[in-house]
Amino acid sequence: MKQLTTIMMALVLSVSFIHSAAYAEDNEAFAVKPNRGLNAVQHRQLDTLFDSLRHAKSEVEALSHEREIWRIWIAPEDKTLRKLMDAAIDKVRNAEYEVSVEMFDDIIERYPKYAEVWNQRALAHFQLRNFEASLKDIATTLKLEPRHFGALSGRGVIHLEQGETKLAKQAILRAMRYHPYISSRRLLQDIPLIEANDGPFI
Repeated sequence: MKQLTTIMMALVLSVSFIHSAAYAEDNEAFAVKPNRGLNAVQHRQLDTLFDSLRHAKSEVEALSHEREIWRIWIAPEDKTLRKLMDAAIDKVRNAEYEVSVEMFDDIIERYPKYAEVWNQRALAHFQLRNFEASLKDIATTLKLEPRHFGALSGRGVIHLEQGETKLAKQAILRAMRYHPYISSRRLLQDIPLIEANDGPFI
């Protein structure tokens, strides 16, 4: 549990693909609207960074691109939105998860098309072990930003917690499609042990 929680926090707060129809975003037409919290320049920057990330030659290089992607994701154009997000994320960092969920609820009512608010609320739900709520927020995150490797990895971590090893592997491998050096890839080596024990990863 501690290992999974640490990886989940790192994936969301840090600034080989298997196709399946298990999730709606596997359909190319799924992402019908862009991440509305970001401006056109940020979207172009993300396209460039994701291309560089996919072709990174080393983990050091990949992590540099990852930090820039996170920097953009958590820096919405709207100044009011940014202040609200900063305050809510601080609550997550201080382990005030229930309070943070309430704050993210309010932000989502005002900015429902901003991907990162859904992702951050997914993290808070994960910390509260509200796994189904977290999975729903992850699905919405991926509708708005299908390349969100943090959300995909978070989905994998939750499925490991639930003992759903095939779904966990699928999610992590999908994250690696966009980020080949993502930290959750190390969990893949644990999956055979989990399957052998026929139980959740705890």
